Amino acid sequence: MTSRITVNAESEVTRAYNKAAVSYGVGYGHDIPSGAVDLYVKDLEDHLGKPDHRKALDFGCGTGLLTGVLAMSGYEVTGVDASKQMLSKARKKHPHVRFKLCNPTKLGALFAERSFDLVICRQVVGHFKAPIAVFEEWHHWLAPDGKVAVIDGLWTRWDWRDKAWRKFPDEFPLSCTQTWATVRYMLQLAGFSNLRGAWLHRVNGFESVRAVEMGERPVIRYIVVGDKT
Repeated sequence: MTSRITVNAESEVTRAYNKAAVSYGVGYGHDIPSGAVDLYVKDLEDHLGKPDHRKALDFGCGTGLLTGVLAMSGYEVTGVDASKQMLSKARKKHPHVRFKLCNPTKLGALFAERSFDLVICRQVVGHFKAPIAVFEEWHHWLAPDGKVAVIDGLWTRWDWRDKAWRKFPDEFPLSCTQTWATVRYMLQLAGFSNLRGAWLHRVNGFESVRAVEMGERPVIRYIVVGDKT
């Protein structure tokens, strides 16, 4: 395992999402529409099992899209994000959920060791300049029998074409991949084991139909799950 290191500041990411917070979560590819919530719940249960009152950390929770799904599933969930504006929206949507602002340069001080049974994120790992270092912190925060889960999509350069994101594919290692193998490999380097990848079949079926109706390119999402060792 590599040593735990300080994560580089990602101020450009925070600035971009502070600006995007007003409209984030309403456009195709970012949102979780009401018709997909139950599908997320069922897909997650397939790969993570029953919540059984487990404590979950939604890392990079944004406006609380996945946070709401986790709370509905029965997790005792905490959401964390670096954007004050995104968290402001999340708190309004989910007033009974605990949210915490994070400083990307001081992740080690954010939570105590063994604080969670699950660390999960959705469409977040593409924003890490030092993903293995972040994954090491997740490993530190998990209980001995804890799990990690990464949900993301098969993104291309075209998906990062807007000016605010255009340089991401050349600066952020996981921003522009067509496979879950890279995420799985980096999680392994961070100390996780029994890593397995799969498609979110129910969610992808729903989104494929929706994309055609909206004239969009379907976003195909996968999940990588691993165990703390």
